[in-house]
Amino acid sequence: MRTLVCLMMFLSLFNRVTAQSPTLPVTPTAEYNIGVDCPEAQALTADGATLWVLMRGCLTRITTLQAFNVSDGTPVETGSADDFSAALEPLRTGYVDRSTNAMAFINNGNALSIRYIENDTYAPRNLILSLDSSEIEPLITDEALTELLLTVTEYPEVAVYNADHTVVGVTGTDALTVFDLTNGEVIFSLPLEPESYNAYPTFSQDGQTLYVGQFSDLEDMESFASTLTAYSLPDGEMLSRYDVLSAFVWVSPDGRYAVAETGSNDGTSAELYILDLTTNATSDVIALYEQPRPLVACANDGRSMTDVDFTVSGRLGLAGLSWLPDSRGLVYTRSSGGEASGGVRPCAFNTSRLNRIDLPGVE
Repeated sequence: MRTLVCLMMFLSLFNRVTAQSPTLPVTPTAEYNIGVDCPEAQALTADGATLWVLMRGCLTRITTLQAFNVSDGTPVETGSADDFSAALEPLRTGYVDRSTNAMAFINNGNALSIRYIENDTYAPRNLILSLDSSEIEPLITDEALTELLLTVTEYPEVAVYNADHTVVGVTGTDALTVFDLTNGEVIFSLPLEPESYNAYPTFSQDGQTLYVGQFSDLEDMESFASTLTAYSLPDGEMLSRYDVLSAFVWVSPDGRYAVAETGSNDGTSAELYILDLTTNATSDVIALYEQPRPLVACANDGRSMTDVDFTVSGRLGLAGLSWLPDSRGLVYTRSSGGEASGGVRPCAFNTSRLNRIDLPGVE
């Protein structure tokens, strides 16, 4: 059952969508090579200038924190980030799921909170990394959080966190429940069809709105047409409802736009669409995957591989997505997934990427 629920909650491999709506013009502004490590989570600084990325070594299995200028993709000196190796060590026995909004700035931007899941127990865990050497106590202990979530679900690992990790939403057997982690109290509970698990929550950047994506027809595995409903927090008043291309969406800070993730059941394609929720305009498809190609050289050390018959799959999976604070664009990371040949000298087939998209004409 756990496997089924995790697939329903997190998998984004669906059939391709053809949008029947006005076209929203968007500009794929830039793409940057960010190395052979695999991005797992990201957090954007409040000014939108720097993207912090949690990177797992696809070849080394060593987890690091890296930062990049959004304007040009160049690495940013992170100072104390080099001292995080010991703090990140617990991630060797856990995993990060991007659907949970796993990494966020806290303490006025002076620390990062990383939510991950323990491999053996599926229990949620928290790392707090200070960026200014200050001591920061967690809002809630890992044990207390697990106990809280287990009051409404058998699967605490599917919890989704807000922009500063002070609020969590979890889809249980018959309801979506939102908790305030500062006091452990329920903020809002949305009844669901029993055993459907058909609710995919996200939060607005300011924490005042809960967005819930729901598939329109769970019986039709070939369709992923969905509705997106906005609820006011903390009173739970329904604010608006939209027809969207997928239940997996990221809404812009101003509430006008949303990014929908789609793909194919056979894993051969994955795409993004940008939607204008006020006009129903939809962008052209934004492909996440590249076309397969022959391997010419190792991405990690430049060795020529023209004498071997290897194919680079081009499957760059979405690792994280962040809207710019002014809603004029977004940045996202794609992971090469560690596609490589092993041996004494491993050969990485591809690099991971940082992409930026701008919405021209947005005031």
